[in-house]
Amino acid sequence: MSVDVTVCTPSLPERGRQLAEAIASVVHQTVRPAAHLIWIESPGPGQEGPRHMALQRNRLLLAVTTKWTAVLDDDDL
Repeated sequence: MSVDVTVCTPSLPERGRQLAEAIASVVHQTVRPAAHLIWIESPGPGQEGPRHMALQRNRLLLAVTTKWTAVLDDDDL
């Protein structure tokens, strides 16, 4: 069973372990999302920290086609 929600997960290349845990947490939910979008990108000049993650989230949101969106950072479970 799935619901009309897209999970968006921004990540960094060096955070593969955290990303794998976040993906596993989505896969193991009793109700699955319609989609799970992931964006992995290293920050460019002047895009460190929260600013970079916000840019990734905005890019992910452009691809969402479902009614609902949930953001799951790679270090959140």
